[in-house]
Amino acid sequence: MIEILQTRSPKRYAELFARTGVAQKSPAVSEIRDGDTVISFCIYHFETKPARVVLDYIPEETGLAEFDGLARAVLFLAMLRGMDAAEFSEQTVSPARTLRLVKSDENYVESITEILDNCKNCKEGL
Repeated sequence: MIEILQTRSPKRYAELFARTGVAQKSPAVSEIRDGDTVISFCIYHFETKPARVVLDYIPEETGLAEFDGLARAVLFLAMLRGMDAAEFSEQTVSPARTLRLVKSDENYVESITEILDNCKNCKEGL
């Protein structure tokens, strides 16, 4: 069964934390897993000023459906923390634009609630 879960072993991503520049930002990782197999993952961190989640890294070989699932799972985690804004890094913004999670000339989400409540973007674009 495929699941998206926060990892219990973030230390195995330490090299990527350093390479992506998030090592000092208390990064977190969510993974798409099929049993014990990691299919893909997202490195992200939360900021307080302004209150938002930043999606720092998702492997480039991640398919759009998997990217969408990871992004929405992380956005939902931010909502659970009372945040309604998000930013996609330079590395993650292109697929986010393709999926219409952000506008074509932007890299941020002003309202996570609007994204998660509005599925028409999925119906129109894919």
